[in-house]
Amino acid sequence: MISRMLLVLQLAIGAVLLFASLGKWRNPMSFVRGVDDYDLLPGWLARIFALVLVPLETCVAASHLTGWWISMAVPLGLIMFSSFTIAVAINLARGRSLPCYCFGNAGGETISVQALSRLLLLLGGEALLLFAPGQRGGARLVYQQLATWREFGFALFWTAFLMVLAMWLLGLKDVLDLRRHHFPDGASGPGEGPAPA
Repeated sequence: MISRMLLVLQLAIGAVLLFASLGKWRNPMSFVRGVDDYDLLPGWLARIFALVLVPLETCVAASHLTGWWISMAVPLGLIMFSSFTIAVAINLARGRSLPCYCFGNAGGETISVQALSRLLLLLGGEALLLFAPGQRGGARLVYQQLATWREFGFALFWTAFLMVLAMWLLGLKDVLDLRRHHFPDGASGPGEGPAPA
């Protein structure tokens, strides 16, 4: 049961990395400029880091989704998520408002506590894959542990569910802010009775 849960986590991380890397492949030079804008590495090193990161992220995503070379991909993923987390945290502490470049485009979201929370969630998931009991010593989370296509379908369903749940929880503050904006000072929401006197 635990191995199936870890597989779902592995697939979810792989899907996030795949979407992130595909966005970066659309305009890799924009991503290179974005890494340079974070102002954490000298310009030439930031550009090299960004150019290496795009194919590396794609390889780590493929490994998570297929199970191939997973014993090497998980530590690499942990290092990548750690570097992203540190970069966002430092720039938030500096009070800077920068595009996140999480999914490659400069026009997307800016760095925020929500983006940092998402990175911490991914970092924690990757750490769980690395340090889970029974997964050390080159043990792999591969599809051979699934006996039927039905089990594979269930794994994909729970992967999608986990991703949607995580996105919903990370966006909960925005939903509550929107509700407070539309229904200030305890005013009734739709379908609710009058506010108590």
